[in-house]
Amino acid sequence: HRYEPHWEKRRGQAVVFEQVTLYGLQLAGRRRVSLARIDPGEARRLLLQALAEGEVDDRRLPFVAQNRDLLERLGEVEDKLRRRDLVIDDERLAAVYAERLPAEIIDLRGLERWYRRAGEEARRRLFLDEAALCRDDGSPPDTADFPDEYVDRGLRLPLRYHFAPGEDDDGVTLSVPRPLLGRLDRERIEWLVPGLLADKILALIRALPKAWRRRFIPAQDFARACAESLRWGQGRLSEAVSRELERMTGVTLPADVWSFDGLPRHLRMRIEVLDEAGGVIEASRDIDRLLAGEPSAGDVSAPPAVAEPEDRPIEDWSDIPGGHLPEGVRRERHGVTLIDHPALVSVGRRVRLRHFGDVDEARQAHVRGVCRLLVRTLARELDALWEGLPGRTRWSLAYCRIGPVDELRDHWRMAVCHEAMVGGEAPRDAVAWSACRDRVRGGLATVARDYGELLADCLERHGEIQRRIKALSQPAFLRALSDIQGQLGLLVGHGFIERVPLDRLRHYPRYLQAVLVRLERLEQDPGRDRERQLVVVPLWDRCLRRWPQGSGQAVADELYWLMEEFRVSVFAQPLKTAQKVSAKRIGTLLG
Repeated sequence: HRYEPHWEKRRGQAVVFEQVTLYGLQLAGRRRVSLARIDPGEARRLLLQALAEGEVDDRRLPFVAQNRDLLERLGEVEDKLRRRDLVIDDERLAAVYAERLPAEIIDLRGLERWYRRAGEEARRRLFLDEAALCRDDGSPPDTADFPDEYVDRGLRLPLRYHFAPGEDDDGVTLSVPRPLLGRLDRERIEWLVPGLLADKILALIRALPKAWRRRFIPAQDFARACAESLRWGQGRLSEAVSRELERMTGVTLPADVWSFDGLPRHLRMRIEVLDEAGGVIEASRDIDRLLAGEPSAGDVSAPPAVAEPEDRPIEDWSDIPGGHLPEGVRRERHGVTLIDHPALVSVGRRVRLRHFGDVDEARQAHVRGVCRLLVRTLARELDALWEGLPGRTRWSLAYCRIGPVDELRDHWRMAVCHEAMVGGEAPRDAVAWSACRDRVRGGLATVARDYGELLADCLERHGEIQRRIKALSQPAFLRALSDIQGQLGLLVGHGFIERVPLDRLRHYPRYLQAVLVRLERLEQDPGRDRERQLVVVPLWDRCLRRWPQGSGQAVADELYWLMEEFRVSVFAQPLKTAQKVSAKRIGTLLG
């Protein structure tokens, strides 16, 4: 009696158990014998099945390992695309091998012997490609929108995909060593990966309250159009989607209408926190909880992680190690490749050397850091120029409506040094620093005089505006005055002197004069001002949503200055504009 035919990897052949009895007396029980001499067809089937499942010693059969590796990579594609219909199964793979191997091959020894003697063409046919391993003889879809790494702020961290609804690791998992957790960007994490963005937006729309949800039907079309139009990873996802939906429909969504808590698990990034040995300490889809170090059920608690940049005080360029600051420094830490970007930074009124994960942040900080070092190095020259500014006392007092006089002096110093440095890049070595310092020293007097004259003009006009606003306290003027104060908050708000470059500051007297003209006309005809507000305010409100970080983000945007010109054209036409501007053009730029 023979039973349980099966493949044995160690023997490299199909075997069957054999039991021998004589008149009911068992002579041998459960004895292994080769299946090939008993049932060659079944032995061949089990060999092909073993090849398909990778259950053979592949040291002398390289095609087996290569084909399994390719199948695993294609399986990762399925996990990314959340599908299980792209790759052939083991049964189909066994059939492919059956087509390409001679019928007489029924065990591993025979296969190895044939493979050694086979021609190049016969061998080559056993190395399968994507077309052979994909269903319908097709190629797998493109997965460029499903990156294998999270790359941001100098970090390169692995991403893992798993298609297993209901399981804890379903979706996308980001693995991060605990000391690097603080360098993750919450807003960037919220975007997940580009390939799942449309699905995430669709889920967000479907999670809206019914009163809002019905404005975006069919939801799938709106989600797809949103995902195609958005610049991935820019700002908060909810704000970006709100702006895009408003552009498409004109419907303005409240900021608190969005809910991320009810999203399917696979549409929220799963973050795995690792110890130094690579073991998982805890995992969560709530990055804020991980950053706060708050344990949850089943998690191992851990203290909050923080970034660990090098931070040292700098009094002079000679304090910089080696006298040179490279653009980027590559280093391995906690098993992750980091690219740090060293830069000088202005901290209060001192200079420090720090490392950044993001190259653009580093460059912006370095410019201010160099300016601060120039202020400290050229303090004597700057003090003399400050004391010699005509009318300084008068317009310093006018600045008191914005901030303290000591702040005005410091911001003026930084602005003068920055303007005198324009035309040359922020230095990164001792030779460039020396040339930059000498160039700035030579241009200080002219730039200081220009800034002094402009500030005197701007601050005096600003003071006159505030006096007129104070005199217009009637209810009929309140809406216009609120709009004006909002405009002034960005135009001449805290830090505007250091923030606004000199070429832009030259337009300030005209912008402020336009406000004075508007106030004069407002007092005469508030109804006419309301009509003009209907043209300006809706565009202004849309612009404000574009600058969630406030004035610093606004003045760096060409659209902000175009809006100031538009206000001149609407409220004070006789003053003329510096460029052509219209509501249509601004609307087009806003999208």
